[in-house]
Amino acid sequence: MVHANNSMLRNGRGEVATSLLDFEFVEEVDAEILQDKEINSVEKDIGEKAESTHDLIAVAFRAIFPRKDIPLTSLVYNRRFTRFNANIRVGGRGIEIGMHEEWRDIDDSIKLGLIEHLLRKVYRRVEMTPSVLLYKNFVKTISSFAVVEEQDVVLKASFDRNNILFFEGGLECPNLKWGQESTRRLAHYNFQSHTIVMSTAFCSAPAEMLDFIMYHEMLHIVHKFHVRGVRDVSHSAAFRADERKFPRFEMLEKEIERYVRTVKNGKKKGSWWKFF
Repeated sequence: MVHANNSMLRNGRGEVATSLLDFEFVEEVDAEILQDKEINSVEKDIGEKAESTHDLIAVAFRAIFPRKDIPLTSLVYNRRFTRFNANIRVGGRGIEIGMHEEWRDIDDSIKLGLIEHLLRKVYRRVEMTPSVLLYKNFVKTISSFAVVEEQDVVLKASFDRNNILFFEGGLECPNLKWGQESTRRLAHYNFQSHTIVMSTAFCSAPAEMLDFIMYHEMLHIVHKFHVRGVRDVSHSAAFRADERKFPRFEMLEKEIERYVRTVKNGKKKGSWWKFF
């Protein structure tokens, strides 16, 4: 699916890098792909209901592999996933697809695109189909279905400062919450739940640093993503250009790198002056 989640990450060289979360979905809205692994019967999980959806999966399989025999298939709706997430498992039992319960009432043409998307991911096919494009466009609207019910006070203040300065106050505030104390994934935006999650490593960070990371995630709400082959690209040229509009952009990237290194070394997340 789409883990249509997008993140500010640290790369292997310790540099600040930006990276999109793959649609393990539908990473894409998150799609988890497990190949050739033994799995317990998903039909036994509480709250799950097996669906007879051979026709829908068969149509999707045939669109990608017009000359191959269609394997055994099954689809299960459940609430174990985050909303609008899905996964695919391919192995000795054929193709098994799991979807969050909210997919049940979505039009079959969009679900067909989701299934084709998952098949493309697991079989590493780059061909784009009209159904997948329809599904991708739907993913971009999922945030409009989300309920906004959690907005941390500190993060809300950061969001509001950026909203006034860069978006003329026109960006609707999503869910805002603190996540784990990660120094690799500094923050991410989740399309499914319309949520910006910030690493608690930045609880004591200077306001300017927090605002810069928040601004990056807000740009994901504005720019969303576009499709390039089998990948969903979140950091377009337009995105990068807007990101550089933040004052002291290059200096802040270096200061964040030093800040994160300090946190990783177990030192006090000290005063702002330490990072100049």
